[in-house]
Amino acid sequence: YFTTVSHSMGTPSGSMVSDVKSSTYGGRMETKFGWNSNVFYSGVDFKHEEAKNTYMYMSMMSMMNNGTSWQDSEINQVGWFNEYNHHFSHSKFTASYRLDFNSGKANDPSEFFTNMYGSTPKKQVNNSFNIGYTQYLSENAELSVLAGRAQRSASLTERFINRFVTGNDSYQVLGNPDLKSETNNQADLVFTYRKENLYFQTDVFYSYIQNYISGVIREDITATSSSSPGVRQMQNIGNAIKAGFESRVNWKFLPHYRTELAIAFSYGENRKRKSPLPEIAPFSLRWNAEAKFSNFNAGMV
Repeated sequence: YFTTVSHSMGTPSGSMVSDVKSSTYGGRMETKFGWNSNVFYSGVDFKHEEAKNTYMYMSMMSMMNNGTSWQDSEINQVGWFNEYNHHFSHSKFTASYRLDFNSGKANDPSEFFTNMYGSTPKKQVNNSFNIGYTQYLSENAELSVLAGRAQRSASLTERFINRFVTGNDSYQVLGNPDLKSETNNQADLVFTYRKENLYFQTDVFYSYIQNYISGVIREDITATSSSSPGVRQMQNIGNAIKAGFESRVNWKFLPHYRTELAIAFSYGENRKRKSPLPEIAPFSLRWNAEAKFSNFNAGMV
């Protein structure tokens, strides 16, 4: 696969404008082995992400030391993944493992970024695994218990954005190429019910996150725009917890008509500061309906 997007970001007044060309490409290959009641999958994948400014304007550009917001940055990741399933008469056991080699760099770092962090190329190795057990309660219902540990490297924005507004507020975000991998230890209890015209699922989860990545206000770093109240630097803030539930029901109530309702509640807390995690919506509700005919589709959300 390959995608490329050209887009423009900035303030309504035009005091800050960033035209960006971003590209993503990669591939995936896997194989499957089956014997008796066992199924085993194994494969490899690759993903490349990059972002480069094609035009940049800020009212205080001199403070950027000729830098750009994305600094011609890129991330490459090669992964090896495996999954094993064993089917019993009324249940199923699942185990999976993933190994990732992740590398990232800014090809055109600003003087400010170089003075703060030094060399930007970084390499990381991430390990993730998961085990699960599913009990079939009836022909249509099942209950699953899942537990796992997943590591992820910081994203392109979290590593390399250079004092530019990307969040829900007006704070400029400063990336950090020295971020450690975030580790999510999570347990889920999932109930699923499905029939020909009805699908329902609810997931109750609890996760303990190590090296949680979040933005921290830095009073000692000056924003490059007078319209921004300050700078948030991406940091590993320590350990955090998240807990909540997600429920979804999809109902085909007539041959050509379908509706879906999804509800989610979540709570996140910084364990060190005993404060809520930023930019986590505590409650969300989404409803949509659609009609499908042979030559016509319509829907609303």
